[in-house]
Amino acid sequence: MSLKNILVIAKKEFFSFINSPLAYTIAVPFLFLTNFLYLRQVLVVGEATMRPYFELLPWFLLLLAPALSMKLLTDEYRGNTLELLFAHPISELELVVGKFAGALSFYVCILAATAGLPLSLIVFSRPDLGQIAGQYIGAILVGATFISVGIACSAIVKNAVSSFLLSAAVSFVLLIVGMDFIALMLPFPLNRIAAELSVFTHLENVAKGLLDIRDLAYFVTVSGLFLLLAQARLSQRKLSENAKEMRKMRLSIVILLAIGVVFNVLLSFYPIRIDATSSRLFTLSEGTKQTIRNLPDILTVTVFASSNLPSQMQLSAREIHDLLSDYR
Repeated sequence: MSLKNILVIAKKEFFSFINSPLAYTIAVPFLFLTNFLYLRQVLVVGEATMRPYFELLPWFLLLLAPALSMKLLTDEYRGNTLELLFAHPISELELVVGKFAGALSFYVCILAATAGLPLSLIVFSRPDLGQIAGQYIGAILVGATFISVGIACSAIVKNAVSSFLLSAAVSFVLLIVGMDFIALMLPFPLNRIAAELSVFTHLENVAKGLLDIRDLAYFVTVSGLFLLLAQARLSQRKLSENAKEMRKMRLSIVILLAIGVVFNVLLSFYPIRIDATSSRLFTLSEGTKQTIRNLPDILTVTVFASSNLPSQMQLSAREIHDLLSDYR
């Protein structure tokens, strides 16, 4: 795989977004709606935090990411330019990764346009900069995952609208699969597996400013899987008459998937976490660790909270829940 080829393709895709009116038609409403809803939430809650914004962001990405990626490969199908591309020394994987990098770069530029939000918090209050940095990292990871889904869908179908709908549907499933109402309908251990497959499950820690290697591995694995799926779909046309090579390609994908699963399982036994918050909210002090070691028995903490808390108290209740979940 040639890095030079990937960079050339990524640059071409990035500037095609920059020069496309459609990209701005997508980006401007996205920025307006997310910023408006965030500011509305902040004014109601009255706390200097970006968390409401990043809780809304994945839902908006259900539309933004498919819109950015729906034409990445469908346009190549429609213009019959794939054969011309592969006449050059470019592999299917280089094409997929290059287009992914170009779309992701443009998405990062859209995120950069929201820099005014944390800057306004810095001017008027004292927000946790480490937490905000973690939230932006989480936003990039979720965006990368959904864009990779979109590229795979644009490789599978040859129509941009169909690609958009399929990508949005798959991304929606990745969002809701770990939610409580889904978990309640599934028996153990399927509910646990569903939770581990959910984007929200792995975004939660990152959004708090807690960088867990297991969450990072999840996003990298899922993104890589969908990029491999896109590469396999493109290679299928070339290998359709070569059954042996087709079997090798499928076996390679299965092996890589198995490696990804095993890697994620192993990380669950050896967690590595980085507390990026300024005040080390999720790091136990030595005194606390010593106190916990000296406890004579299991400690049960019961929190009583109304389900109809005023909006000003909802963030505090959520923080208490997060803190107890980490100590559990």
